[in-house]
Amino acid sequence: MATSTEENELNLTQMWEQAQIRFEQKTKKSLKRTKIRNLDEAIELLNQKLEAQDSETNSKWHQVKASVTNVLKFIELLGGIAAQGASMVFGPATMCFNAIQFLMDIPAKISKFYDDIGQLFEEISNFRMQFKIFHRMEQFTKIDLSLRKCTHQIMIAFVDICAISIDYLNPSKLKQFFNATKIALFDDDSGIHVKLEEFRRLIEYQSRISDGLTLESALKSETGIEQLKESSKISRQLIEENSEELRATHDDVKDVKEVVTKEAKERSSINEHAEQIKRIHDKLDIALDRDLDPEREFKQIRPDRLPDTGEWLKEIDQYRHWIDLDSNAHVLLFLSGSNGSGKSNLLSAMIDEQRNMYSNREAGSKRVVISCFGFERKDKSAREGKNARQSIHALKLMATQIASQDIVYAKFLAMHLKNKGISFSQEMTANDLIQELFLPPKMDSKPDMAYMLLLDGLDQLVPEEASQLINALRSLKASNFRVAVTVTNTNPESLKVSQEELDLIPTIRVEDHNESDIKRYIENKLNAYEDLNSEDPSILRIANHVRDKLPRVASGNFDNVQQIIAKVQKAVSNDEDIAAIQGLVSKDQLENKELAAERIVEELNESLNPQEIEQLNELLIWTVYGCEYMSVDEMRAALLLRTKRVPLQKLENKIREKYAKIVKTRPEDDQDVIYMRNDEIAEFLQRTQRSNKGRESDVGSDPKISMTIRFENVRLSQARRFVWKLNEKMTFDGLDFNAPNIEEEARTMIDANPADAYLTLTRRCLAILLDNQKNDALGRYAILYLPNHLQELREQVDISLEEKIEIVDDLISVLQSPDRIDRDLSDEYLKSRAWHNVEVFHAWLTDSEATKTLKRRDRDWLSSVVSGNRMLILENIATMIARHWLCRTTWSPEDVYEWINEFLDRAQADQTRPQGPEIGQSGEATKNSAENFRGVETEDAESDSSRKSSGEKESLNPTERIQRALEWAEQKADITGKNSLWYERVGGTYLSAGIYDLSKESFLEAKSLPNPSWRTFEGLAKAHSKSDKDKVLALQEMEIALATLGAKQELTKDERASLVVNLRMAAAWQCDLGNNADAIHKLREAIKFDSRTYQSHDMLLRLYVRTERQPEALDFLKHLGNQPASNEEGLTDLGSMFLEYSSWYRPLSFFRAIFQAVQDDHWSATILETLENTLQVLKKQKADDEIVKLLLCHGVALARYGTTEKGLETAVSQWTKCYKLGIKSADLSAAESGRRAVDFIFNYHFTNARATLDATDDLQIHSAKLEDLMNDIDALSKDNNPVTLLNVDGLRFAHGSFYRLAGDKEKAKMLLLDQMKSGLDLLSDDDPENDSWGYSHVANVLAHAGDDLNALSAWSLRGPSERYTKGGEAMRDGSASESQEQFVNTGNHSHGLLATEHAEAEYLGLSCDGQCGIRLTWSDSLWFCKVCEDVQFEDSCFTKLKKGTLQRFVCSADHDFLRVPSWRDEFRATGKDHVRVGGEFIDGQRVGGEVVHVNTWLDSIRKQWSIEKPAKEISENAGPEAF
Repeated sequence: MATSTEENELNLTQMWEQAQIRFEQKTKKSLKRTKIRNLDEAIELLNQKLEAQDSETNSKWHQVKASVTNVLKFIELLGGIAAQGASMVFGPATMCFNAIQFLMDIPAKISKFYDDIGQLFEEISNFRMQFKIFHRMEQFTKIDLSLRKCTHQIMIAFVDICAISIDYLNPSKLKQFFNATKIALFDDDSGIHVKLEEFRRLIEYQSRISDGLTLESALKSETGIEQLKESSKISRQLIEENSEELRATHDDVKDVKEVVTKEAKERSSINEHAEQIKRIHDKLDIALDRDLDPEREFKQIRPDRLPDTGEWLKEIDQYRHWIDLDSNAHVLLFLSGSNGSGKSNLLSAMIDEQRNMYSNREAGSKRVVISCFGFERKDKSAREGKNARQSIHALKLMATQIASQDIVYAKFLAMHLKNKGISFSQEMTANDLIQELFLPPKMDSKPDMAYMLLLDGLDQLVPEEASQLINALRSLKASNFRVAVTVTNTNPESLKVSQEELDLIPTIRVEDHNESDIKRYIENKLNAYEDLNSEDPSILRIANHVRDKLPRVASGNFDNVQQIIAKVQKAVSNDEDIAAIQGLVSKDQLENKELAAERIVEELNESLNPQEIEQLNELLIWTVYGCEYMSVDEMRAALLLRTKRVPLQKLENKIREKYAKIVKTRPEDDQDVIYMRNDEIAEFLQRTQRSNKGRESDVGSDPKISMTIRFENVRLSQARRFVWKLNEKMTFDGLDFNAPNIEEEARTMIDANPADAYLTLTRRCLAILLDNQKNDALGRYAILYLPNHLQELREQVDISLEEKIEIVDDLISVLQSPDRIDRDLSDEYLKSRAWHNVEVFHAWLTDSEATKTLKRRDRDWLSSVVSGNRMLILENIATMIARHWLCRTTWSPEDVYEWINEFLDRAQADQTRPQGPEIGQSGEATKNSAENFRGVETEDAESDSSRKSSGEKESLNPTERIQRALEWAEQKADITGKNSLWYERVGGTYLSAGIYDLSKESFLEAKSLPNPSWRTFEGLAKAHSKSDKDKVLALQEMEIALATLGAKQELTKDERASLVVNLRMAAAWQCDLGNNADAIHKLREAIKFDSRTYQSHDMLLRLYVRTERQPEALDFLKHLGNQPASNEEGLTDLGSMFLEYSSWYRPLSFFRAIFQAVQDDHWSATILETLENTLQVLKKQKADDEIVKLLLCHGVALARYGTTEKGLETAVSQWTKCYKLGIKSADLSAAESGRRAVDFIFNYHFTNARATLDATDDLQIHSAKLEDLMNDIDALSKDNNPVTLLNVDGLRFAHGSFYRLAGDKEKAKMLLLDQMKSGLDLLSDDDPENDSWGYSHVANVLAHAGDDLNALSAWSLRGPSERYTKGGEAMRDGSASESQEQFVNTGNHSHGLLATEHAEAEYLGLSCDGQCGIRLTWSDSLWFCKVCEDVQFEDSCFTKLKKGTLQRFVCSADHDFLRVPSWRDEFRATGKDHVRVGGEFIDGQRVGGEVVHVNTWLDSIRKQWSIEKPAKEISENAGPEAF
């Protein structure tokens, strides 16, 4: 058995072997080849090198020699220590000498070489002087093992430094190219800085060891003791000098840790909710990427909607009764009106009104969740085909909207749908879905919640579907639902609902009440036209005439207003007679919209030539009927499919000059997108019928003409004579095809009827997929939307048999040739699952008339796929995708696996469907089709499959699902021989599913096989990190991945992105291990490969600050500030980084590292100037959301660095702009920034007001500012803003504190009364889960009102969890009494004496706002601010706040605070259902008091605040469920 010494020697040997391997990999040279045996030989070699140089370089060598000689002596010393002080120098020193020899052997032709070598050895020589044992070698007769080990590590680090220097100074041609921009060895991330840092760290560590050994030696002699005393005195002085700096470093480390911890928690909560939403989407068969925001139309309306739109609704009794959520009003409300009456605007205003009411709701009022959908929406990608299922799609989307806003609803809905089959909703009616989704069956209706469903354009549905939806909505039984629906009319025939049923639904006719909106719109239009906005008496006369008469002429229709004012404006521009102009304001001047659309089309028919009309027809087909609005480039590609030639004139010019009456373009995402000029023209085209001409072959198709002459009962002579005459006619006279009306019949007309349109779109998609060339512009569209257009075409009744046959032929070709689809495959297709709904394919393929002319091969294939499991239709495509999953790296394994998984789920669900008749043959097709899906369910399961529901079949866990997919793929994809790539892809699949152990096994198998890729090592690194939490192993594998990627001659875009992400990941792991220098090196590498995304910059900057490298951080910022940005004129790279920050969520957290790095440096002026320049760029770009976020940061920078006396006032000015702009933003991040700005402004005025409490005039000024701010925020929050995050509760708390400090406690209580009611309401409902929040809310109110003792009582009831679980029963009587006595008599605490280790470590759920990163538990105490809302600190951060050293810009040292003791101590003192009250404050702690029942204390609070007890009586002995 090996001894401990032998094991240690073995470890040292292994360390040197690894060092030799690294050296050889870097330099291609071996350290084992002995050249220099001792110091004398090394110095002799140095002299020889010196003599061999010319005069110029010789002088440089003389400068270098001294440093090199010192280092050589240093190496000899280290070798002696490593050899236990023996006189003979052993191997490690020789290896170091050899490393120096290789470094000297580099052929140096430039003087820069000597500069670099000199600087390198000078650095090492400086470190040598810190090597304490170098001066005290004689004190040691035996070297301690830890000191020996550290010495070996120092020598190895020296060898590594030499290797990096050799590699850098003698590079290959490729590396010369990449290093061409480097200035010197120490100027970039060559690796020298990192290794020198490691060298220094090891020497410092050695010094600590040698100090310990010196102490041991010194204690043995008086001389040693005296030396020790002197050393202790010097050390104490150094500690005192540097203690504050060390504390600051410690604080910074905690700051960063808290940021990471808090962000990780937020991400975890967000990810959990997002995962629930994803599961709901999957179960409801809604593709996430195709489901655009259902509110998009209303958001587009919002900017153009005038203020106070729909205010008249509040005056109508029907609406007031319906909107009263506590009334027994009918669940439905109809808003009826003609097109143009403003129904959509009205619905948009209702959405904002309800959200504002929730944001400022009074205590006890309901929270309202809004869900909306428009059947006339313009985001055509949501179209699921006109298959009488749009109402089902709408209900599904609205359910997901509610789930995204209500976490509880999302949780219950996800649980309810968990065991549902994939296709459970496919055959459901609207009424069925109402019962399933609104609310989920196991979710109880909560009295404090209400749900409002708003649907726009109900009559756009087919009548039968509209009727079904109305009846379904009427069936909503939950009292907390309200549904508003807009319709053009409420005719029983159009809606297929009886008059009796309609009479029961309250209906408001919009045109009868919207006169105030019409007048406002008229005023807006008059102001918009310059010709009508003048002080000229004639113009004023015309404008006043319009104001007076037009509201009556318009009859509640905004389109009528637009028509009349446009005519008036044109007449004014033409300087027509005033009387004539006034005569235009008449109903006689109103043109029917349908007639106007018809007139425009006819005018274009007259003005355009046939080629232009053909082009316009194609354009209209895609714009009106396509599933997405097309860009100009995409439309150009579509036109090329039709005409087969590139047009001479640019399409954008045609649209602007010739087609402007009917279409228009709008810039979106750096491209011009084509839209219809107005909806009326689109509706006119959709109403047109297909003509006989439309049945002819499409212009884009190849013409085919054939003729057959048949003779029956004709003599041969007669037949011969007929042929002769026909030939003579053709030869001499020709055939006359003229007809009397040829010009009229041949005339090309604008025609985009639905039948021709859907036929054209289907043909185009099939042609794109069957083309031999990839269509970059339209391939994505074709593969995504072919099923949609097949469905739409299927519903057209006037499609000819020949056209159906053509479609079926091409469709079979596509389904049989997956390689064509492979060419246009995209991650969007894989995620959309667009083809999994095979019903539309099945319908076309089972059309007996369309399939009767198929070739034999096609008939055989068709028979095999449609007579059994319908998913067999996609089997060829699924097989191709399976190969992508396991044999290629084009797409992520997660996306491809999910496609296969759903394919198998649907195949399994289809197993129980009654099989249809076979096509074309009667063989074993059905049996064979079942065999094709053997493995979807096991044979044992088949015997009772009929008894299983689809939900039961789906109960496979993630591991079983992956195994099922692997078995199927191996069988179908014919994968022979599992190579490294196969295991790599499987490992990636397990990794994405969170099955880390199996992921690690797969990656290890991939690693063991030949030719593993860098992805294998990357995946294995991630698996180690997740499975074992072993960052060391993870880093080892990641280093191999990085090295493999770095060795490639050229990197693809994706590889470069992966390299950067992996470098950042490795840096994070190095930080976790405390290897900050290595982390810095990795981040520098990441920046080198990607200098424009700035995530690596941010991580590096934070790391610099955290590790007390302020000079390096400042140099890094200065470097960015001195480099002109390549992507934005007028900015530096620093400004470009600020520009990027402005698009991130909560950018202030990223600026914090910059503020800490700069501190009081004069360079802070550059930060301010760069921020100002960046703001100017954003203003030019009109990027309001980004401006909001940067204004917040600019204000904080001004508050920190402002050099003028007006610095703080300027900061307040910027914050004011920030919140006023932010409150109007629909962007959550911008709105939140606005909210933060309000806090900063309030703190500014609060601090000034408090500082001037004795100065009456100044106090009134700042008090007035506080009042104005409160009033301003109240007004803004009620002003129909799209997102109202300016919750005034926080400001009310702060304002209440101000009145308390000013001595007016009653006014403070009145201001906070509603907040107290809200908190008590939470404690009075039937939901125990919100009690903890209720007590926190009550505690906040009491603290801000100045009732500190009761605030402590409320805080104590927030936890621990035993208060609300059965685990707390044991504490009720026995153990509690002793603790109660202890508190009452002494007021002392007993931290952690009775609790278990697990309970003590239970997380509190609150975090310190100093961002120290300490994980707070129920055993901790906290300082709560009595001015800010929800701001608390642990002890060390509180101390820093008071001293002014807290780095985070939060709260203020002049605020009042309440110290809340350990929750667990309080619980031991009181037991369950009881609370300590009364007592007195001594030194900031409560002493004395009594323990009472919680209900008794709550009653006393209600009495003090004059709040009535709720009607539901709760006895004093009620159990915990009452709370």
